[in-house]
Amino acid sequence: MLRGRGRGAKVRRLAAWAPPLLWLSLIIVATSIPNLDTSAYPNADKIFHLAAYAVLGVLAVRAVHLTWGMGMAAILWTALAGLAVAAADEGHQALVPGRTACAVDFLINAAGYGLGLFLGMLRFKKGRKVSET
Repeated sequence: MLRGRGRGAKVRRLAAWAPPLLWLSLIIVATSIPNLDTSAYPNADKIFHLAAYAVLGVLAVRAVHLTWGMGMAAILWTALAGLAVAAADEGHQALVPGRTACAVDFLINAAGYGLGLFLGMLRFKKGRKVSET
């Protein structure tokens, strides 16, 4: 957990949140590609979304662990934020030419994020420091 209020704590906090924010940026860029043809690989987009959101979930849990610890409230807020991001991503895709928003895709995004949260919680158990892993 990051403690303190000095410049070093701010840098460490930024370092904790940079990976999930960068990964989220990559998801947004990837889902912004117009008229993406995935017909050669059926359900490839579903697999991509599940995997991408699982990675995002793990990175988010890591950032929460480093910033606030593994309290249940922090994890629940992280889960809600993940659902909001998944919904926003689908809404965003509705605005991209050749892309569509789909409830099934939202559910796949949410399932991937949930899987990532679960795996992240296993990885960064309460009381276990990142340096020990």
